[in-house]
Amino acid sequence: KNATLDFHLRWRFSVRIRAKPLRRSRRAADILHFRQLKAFCQSDLMKLIGSAAKVQRELKFGILTPMRELTQNEALAVQLGEETLFVQGSIDLLLTMPDGRLILVDYKTDRITDEERANPALLAKRLGEAHGHQLAAYTKALRDLLGRAPDEMRIYSLPLGMSLLIE
Repeated sequence: KNATLDFHLRWRFSVRIRAKPLRRSRRAADILHFRQLKAFCQSDLMKLIGSAAKVQRELKFGILTPMRELTQNEALAVQLGEETLFVQGSIDLLLTMPDGRLILVDYKTDRITDEERANPALLAKRLGEAHGHQLAAYTKALRDLLGRAPDEMRIYSLPLGMSLLIE
């Protein structure tokens, strides 16, 4: 009997694991990052997914965004005026919890330092700064799609094997 476990990890593909074929296929074993997969299966995020009332993966969106919101250059923002840009994207994971809270999750593979591994708050700060514009676009998309922003935003760091709350 081949037991099949399905997990979606956004490493550019969904992973389908079949117990027996992996033992025979060295190439399949090399492709999968078993440490990262094991960490994901044991992570706080997997517990959240398991307790969610609704799980949405790869939630596609398209929004019109004022171009002035995409720059930190105030002079350029004024110059852009009311120009808009159509932004398309895909939210990696949106969890609706039994109490109605929305949790937005983005998977990241950014390299991490030993210091960040020892102090995940440092990593959360860096990833929040590095990917803040992307998370802001996701928040705007959710407002347009669902009429509300997420209650919580998390980045799941594949190298760290845990999700980080982004303030």
